[in-house]
Amino acid sequence: MEFLYSYEDLTVGRRCLRQLRQRLDSRSGLRRPVGPQDFLEYPSGSAATHQFLERYRLEQAYIRAFSAEVPDSEIIFPGSMACVMEQSPCDLEDILALSRRALEDFSEKRIPALVNGFFRCGNRLIRIDRLLRNPDGMIILELAKSASKIKDGYVREAGWNLQGLESLGVRPDEISVLLLNRDRSGSDEPFYRPMRQKRRHKFIRQDADGELQGILQALDADELPSCGSEYCDLCSDDQPKANDWGSIHNLHKSGGLSRKLSEQGILWVDELDQVKSPLREKLKAQHWIQHRVEKTGEEHIDVTALRRFLEGLEWPLYFIDFECFLEALPSWSGVGIWEHAPFLYSLYRMDRTLTVTRLDHYYMPPGEDRRREMAAQLIRDIGKSGSVLVYGIHFERAVISRLAASLADLAPKLEAVIERLVDLQTPFAEFAYYHPHQSGKISLKILLPILTEHDYDSSRVSSGSDAFVGYYYLMHPELLVESEWDPYASQVRRDPGGFAREVVEYCDTDAYGLAFLIKALMQKAGLS
Repeated sequence: MEFLYSYEDLTVGRRCLRQLRQRLDSRSGLRRPVGPQDFLEYPSGSAATHQFLERYRLEQAYIRAFSAEVPDSEIIFPGSMACVMEQSPCDLEDILALSRRALEDFSEKRIPALVNGFFRCGNRLIRIDRLLRNPDGMIILELAKSASKIKDGYVREAGWNLQGLESLGVRPDEISVLLLNRDRSGSDEPFYRPMRQKRRHKFIRQDADGELQGILQALDADELPSCGSEYCDLCSDDQPKANDWGSIHNLHKSGGLSRKLSEQGILWVDELDQVKSPLREKLKAQHWIQHRVEKTGEEHIDVTALRRFLEGLEWPLYFIDFECFLEALPSWSGVGIWEHAPFLYSLYRMDRTLTVTRLDHYYMPPGEDRRREMAAQLIRDIGKSGSVLVYGIHFERAVISRLAASLADLAPKLEAVIERLVDLQTPFAEFAYYHPHQSGKISLKILLPILTEHDYDSSRVSSGSDAFVGYYYLMHPELLVESEWDPYASQVRRDPGGFAREVVEYCDTDAYGLAFLIKALMQKAGLS
């Protein structure tokens, strides 16, 4: 079979030619027939594996929905993700033959729709999620996606598929990208919504063949250029590394400003006084504080701002942290698309003597929706008065708000808790306190060991990502996770009790860490 290039190949080539060469070499070196599964990008690490598994779950949900909507649809094969997850690899030549026959049947109006088709268009491979004819006889091309918002890449892919179909003699009247429906309120409502794409869109009209040929010609070079990304395994060694203690790349919330400064020759934060206009006008007050601290090596303390924040708190103080998981298609009713659903909280209390008391935690066994029990216990434990401190108020506020929205009888008491929330991140975000070892960062994991004697241990659960992905793996034991994708999955599944203990310890550290930050800030402000 001639070598075929997919839209995924084109995407990888735009991102990094070295990655594309590695991808094509891997596919050409296969000792078995190439299948649809060989055109996927396989995951590496917990976050990518979680996304990969959700794509599989969505692929199956789309197929079920398509079959229900148009019962006589021809499902050509179970899907690329299914070939991997169900360990039943398919031969691409067989799929191409089945797709060709289905397209003939569709063109002759013998079937109303075809699903999961692969077609050869010269040296290009196009994958069709669904091609159907509506009651008015219009032909509609659909792309099924796992996001809830349109992206340029989706429109590019629509153009790739449209041009491919037209080369085969099929001209769709409409093109739609199917996006997840964030407004879905019940399982009886569609989980996706179509978004029609205009044929005159620049990405649909672009020369897909010409772009592919240009990338393939660039691959002929003996030495491929670096993509310039510090996150690329093949190119990151070519990039200057951000120094933890002063690199301009660690300028606080600078966005693209740090790159522009480096282009101007400013490589270190302590060189900011050499910045010229117009970049100089883009520097913020926090940047100058960071600059001064880098120059002197001494911490910055705005006593007035710290006292204003601390004296505004209402005693007793409560400290809470939630751990959540998220899915494209929620397992629990009342949970939205890609919504953070809580499975654990830890709660601590501090009185005016600065005594810290652990009130309780609530951990839901994986797969059991006990949000009502969780909310009721939280209401009992957190009292009716006193500031409730969190780190990054938007997250905790959203979690409690969603609990209130799904538990109408408990909503007034949960909303009262929301009114008491105070963001402990505020004095750090405003640089009322800044230490040279922060290196432009204000995360709890950076600040806790700087300001207190407490730190995160080296257990398996050492980040919010570890927490939610580990819980997700236990929620879905039926999903295959290869060890080369993420060995963490087998560790968690072998010892779910150990994971439960460790995730509670991690959540505890986040919660009581806030209490010790308060003590440290009070000392810095001269209030203790």
